[in-house]
Amino acid sequence: MKRERNLDINEEGDNITQLFIMREHLHNHYLRGNALLDRCIVDGMVYTEFLFNEKKVDRWVYVYTRQLFDLLIPRLDVIFYTDPKDVPLEDDGERSVDVSFRNDIISCMESYLNSDTCKDKVVVLSGSVEERMKTILQTMKNL
Repeated sequence: MKRERNLDINEEGDNITQLFIMREHLHNHYLRGNALLDRCIVDGMVYTEFLFNEKKVDRWVYVYTRQLFDLLIPRLDVIFYTDPKDVPLEDDGERSVDVSFRNDIISCMESYLNSDTCKDKVVVLSGSVEERMKTILQTMKNL
């Protein structure tokens, strides 16, 4: 969103950012065939909730996001979640390096992933990149 649309992201996101992101999640759920994506509707829900709690997103955007989440989450076969301990906080020019923000996002993400709605779909990826890739491939084989 930052590069393509010149929108603020992470803790600086707003209504417009989240609406564009939700549009992408909706689009991704209707791709033909199977797809493996680096983000899913859980990410959109988590960031919208964070921004709503920070008063950067209006209630109607939060409600829309929640309704879209409820509609799309049953369509996911699996949700891969990389253990944050295995991902260093590095400044890549896009991701936030604010530790407090990261911890808030991790807490909210894990709350959603441990909920009855998601927990049966979650596969936690841990270890080296090679170990995480092995888990992904094995999970995909088992589907």
